[in-house]
Amino acid sequence: MRSVVMFLMTAIVAQQPSVGVRVLDAEGAAAPAAAIEVRWRAFPELPGLVGRSLGGDGVATLAATADERGRASIVVPVHGPFEITARAPGSRSVPKFPVLAGDFVDLTLRPAFVVAGTLRDAAGEPIAGAALTAVPNPTSWARMAAYRLPEARGDTVTAADGTFALEWHEGYLQAPVYEPFVSLQLRDGRLLHQENELLRPTKRCQQLELKAGAVAVEQGRILQANGTPAVGAEIFDRQRPWLSTSTDADGAFVFPILASRATVLWVRLDGHVLTPIACGGKGAPANPYPLTLARAPAAMLMLVDHAGAALAGAEVLWVIHDPIGDLRLGEPRIELSARTDERGQVAVPPIAPRLAVQCFARRAGLWHWVGDSAAENVATWRQATMPPTRRITGRVRASDGVPLPAVRVVLRGTAMQWPLEWVTFTDRRGEFVFASAPPGAVTLDAEGSAHGFANATFSATAERCDLAFAAGESVTVILRDSDGQPVAGGWVSLIASSNGQPQLPGFGGASAAVCALTGPDGVAQFRGLPDLHWQVVGNFLRDGSVHSGGGQVGSGQEITLVARRSRA
Repeated sequence: MRSVVMFLMTAIVAQQPSVGVRVLDAEGAAAPAAAIEVRWRAFPELPGLVGRSLGGDGVATLAATADERGRASIVVPVHGPFEITARAPGSRSVPKFPVLAGDFVDLTLRPAFVVAGTLRDAAGEPIAGAALTAVPNPTSWARMAAYRLPEARGDTVTAADGTFALEWHEGYLQAPVYEPFVSLQLRDGRLLHQENELLRPTKRCQQLELKAGAVAVEQGRILQANGTPAVGAEIFDRQRPWLSTSTDADGAFVFPILASRATVLWVRLDGHVLTPIACGGKGAPANPYPLTLARAPAAMLMLVDHAGAALAGAEVLWVIHDPIGDLRLGEPRIELSARTDERGQVAVPPIAPRLAVQCFARRAGLWHWVGDSAAENVATWRQATMPPTRRITGRVRASDGVPLPAVRVVLRGTAMQWPLEWVTFTDRRGEFVFASAPPGAVTLDAEGSAHGFANATFSATAERCDLAFAAGESVTVILRDSDGQPVAGGWVSLIASSNGQPQLPGFGGASAAVCALTGPDGVAQFRGLPDLHWQVVGNFLRDGSVHSGGGQVGSGQEITLVARRSRA
């Protein structure tokens, strides 16, 4: 009987999705007892960076330990994509991304890279006991959303002499994705110098000289619609989510900003997002204060099922969308969460006129898109029907019919007023899955690194959506160092330009971007490309320095890049 029970338990475990990991040391031998960390977006069924307010910045983590053979089998709760890293005392691996359920990955430990330097005040004196945190740069939010990358994290505290050290990963230029830019910032409101030092495994990052001190401040007064001070209103910056302040008894506040950088501060009163404030940089209002919070339309939404029955106690996530700022900066959207009452009702948050609100609701562990509206229309919301679970699966194939793994697939719902992108990756069989797709017709775009692009639109009833890369145009990039020797494992990107301005990775219009690593001969060949004019960038790391080169090429052409030392 016991053997039968064990057999059944083994069969159940075997059916659960898992990721296999093998950790090796620098000599290629098994690394027993290595610590393995798996990280991913906690709610992959949500689009973009939506879900950051639901705990842990929306990032989930699993930990495991390699056995005596350096191996581990890690049961995972979702399809992915995952970022997996291995660590041992004084060493760590390059993060592996994207990893999907069912994958097997090899991780090689190498001596840990340590970011180090000194933090000083404006007078040049060292600052002791200052908490520094590694956070994404403003341009990185769009990169993370485009790949479903979890935020890189790291914290350290300066010593008595102002020095600091932080163990950092060496993943920069090691994967065919646009890695987020990360820099160190102070958590206590003092700002670093304007030229943020990006954390890279270079000699420069082993001897950083960081200067603290608020470059400028934004100070003003917030009033309620009736003219009384808005006491306790929260003022925050989405680009620095760890930093916020509140208005005093007179409605006044002081907030540190960079004078040369346009900043959008946000005012939240009584848990509701009400309005943005443009300040700093060019184009900001000269003196918008005192700022009076306008009366926003108020509405109650009733959430019902398909039979029209009210859904009591349902989780609801409101996502505030800024049609101007979100498109320009790619910042994570502002979120509010609530539950419906016993009648299935929930208050629609009041928002400023230029903003929009999107609603998601949770059922059976999955978040579903319910609807959206501009600020002037939220008062018309009365009832919304919880959509049925819509699961979309598919396969991506190369032009010769071979299934392609690790292809990024982006889904857009045509029924939405405001742009949202669901992102996933294909597994080793070329299969992908969206566990909670929005209702209506959907457009799917696939970006397959050196294999190029594919896209198609599918009907509202489609459940299986297959994509195939066309033969298309090709571009060949040859990357060489300053001595003319081919560079293996170099990072090459093609960026289609619109009006001469490079675009961040994504799709749409005349903009596109794709990246890949060069082979042993220093060649990266891109296929299946649209007929566009491309900006080409090639980079590699050597002797603690970044070597870079660039140029321009048309589809169907070849280009040789000579990468020279660009940073110490």
